[in-house]
Amino acid sequence: MRKLATIRKIESIEPIPQKDRIVLAHIDGWQAIVTKDDFKVGDTVIFCEPDSVLPKKPEFEFLSKYNYRIKTIKMSGIISQGLILNMSLLSSPSSFAIGDDVTDLLGVTQYEPPMDKDPRPRTQRQSFIDRILMRYSWYRKLKDRLFGLGHTDFPDFIKKTDEERIQNHPEYLDLDCLWIGTEKLDGCSATYFLKKKKFLCFNYYEFGVCSRNIRLNKQDDSVYWRMVEQYNLKQTMKRMIKDADWMVLQGECIGRGIQKNIYRLSNNQLRIYSVITPKGRLNSSDSWDICNKYQLQHVPLLTNAAGVSLKGKTPQELLEKANGDTVLCAEPILREGIVYRSLDGERSFKAVSPNYLLKHDE
Repeated sequence: MRKLATIRKIESIEPIPQKDRIVLAHIDGWQAIVTKDDFKVGDTVIFCEPDSVLPKKPEFEFLSKYNYRIKTIKMSGIISQGLILNMSLLSSPSSFAIGDDVTDLLGVTQYEPPMDKDPRPRTQRQSFIDRILMRYSWYRKLKDRLFGLGHTDFPDFIKKTDEERIQNHPEYLDLDCLWIGTEKLDGCSATYFLKKKKFLCFNYYEFGVCSRNIRLNKQDDSVYWRMVEQYNLKQTMKRMIKDADWMVLQGECIGRGIQKNIYRLSNNQLRIYSVITPKGRLNSSDSWDICNKYQLQHVPLLTNAAGVSLKGKTPQELLEKANGDTVLCAEPILREGIVYRSLDGERSFKAVSPNYLLKHDE
C-alpha cells in the first residue's frame, strides 16, 4: 500500500520573491508552500503526498473546496506539491519517528480515477447457483484450482503498478548505475498473467486479467478484456512463457474512451511497460525487445537503450526534464512524465511533469 502520509523533517525553507506571508519548504525531493512562521528548518512534520484524499473532518475543512484532495498547484510562479501538517494532529507526537507511515491513522486514502475503481459489487459478479455452491469449501477449492475464479482480489504474487515518485527517492540520484527512460502514459493500468498449473495428471494454464486494483474474472466489454482479443494475449503469452512457471505483462490502456483520449488515437492500444517472471522484472530495453519479437506495443523509449547516468542530478531537474510533449502524436501534447528503470530492472521511479499536472488539475 502506498504511504500517502508520513513523518518527515523540513530540510530547508526559502523565501518566495515579493511574498511576505508564504515561504517554500523542502522535504526530501518535495517542495510545498507553507505560511511563514508556521514551520522552521528541522521541524518534524506530517507530509501528505499529491493524490492524498483527507477525511472530511473539521481540521481539514480548508480542503473542502478541493474535495479534500491534495493536488499540484502553482502560486506566485512556484510549483507546490503536497501538504505539510503539524504533528499536533497526532495524539502522541513524540512517539513517532521519521519515516513512520500515518496514512491509516489519519484516515488518508488515495485518489483513484473512475476507470481504476471496482465498477460492480462483488455479489453481482456471481450467478445464483455459483453463490449457493460457494458456501461449500470443496467447491471453492475446486473452482480456484481449476480456474482461479474464486477471488476478485488482486493476485498476491504480483506487485500493483504504482511507481514511486523521484521526490521520495532522491538517493537514487547518488547511485553509480545507468537508467533507461520511457514515456509515462496517461490511461488505465492493466495487468495480465499466465501461470502453469497442474491438477491430478492434467497440466493447464491459468490466465488472469486485472485492472489496477482488482482481478476481472468475467470476460466483458471492458477495455481490459478487449485488449486480450485485440492482441491475442493468452496465446501470445503461452509462446512467451518458455520455461518460466509464470509471467506477467503490465501496461497502459490508452485511446478512445480513456482519459479523454489525450493522444488523439482512433483506436485503443495496450502499451506494455513491464515484463515479469520469477527471475525478476526485465529492464526497459529487454522488455522493448521481447515486445517487438511477439508483436506487442511497448511504451516509447526516451533515452538510449544502453542507459544514461543520472548521478548528480536533482529531483527538480528531472521534473523539469519530464516537461515536454508526447512522442505518440505529431501535434504538441504534453506528456505525463518519464519513468526511469535501472539496467538490472530492480529499481525504478517516475518523474511526473508539473506542467501536465497543472494543466489537468492534478
